[in-house]
Amino acid sequence: MTQKEFDDKMNEYRWQQTNETASLKLEVERLNSKRRALGQEMQALQQQISSVTAQRDALVLQIKEIGGKYWKLKNDLIRENPKAVPPTCAEAHAEAATC
Repeated sequence: MTQKEFDDKMNEYRWQQTNETASLKLEVERLNSKRRALGQEMQALQQQISSVTAQRDALVLQIKEIGGKYWKLKNDLIRENPKAVPPTCAEAHAEAATC
């Protein structure tokens, strides 16, 4: 095989490879573009999730603070008025002979 024949055959293979892979390369590029778009959507959704989680956590903390405030108020009321505490079953039984 002469150098010219070799070069011609090599160029033919290159041309065939280019023709065979052209549509596949276009599909790969289309899928890459779609993947990038989905990645951007995922990032936006992740930011929304973070924002919603922060808002929820702030509300949960506020609920806990309010609960603590009222627990203290009720506890103070009970301590200041020990007679207002309902009798235990044993105390009620001693007074009424039934529980």
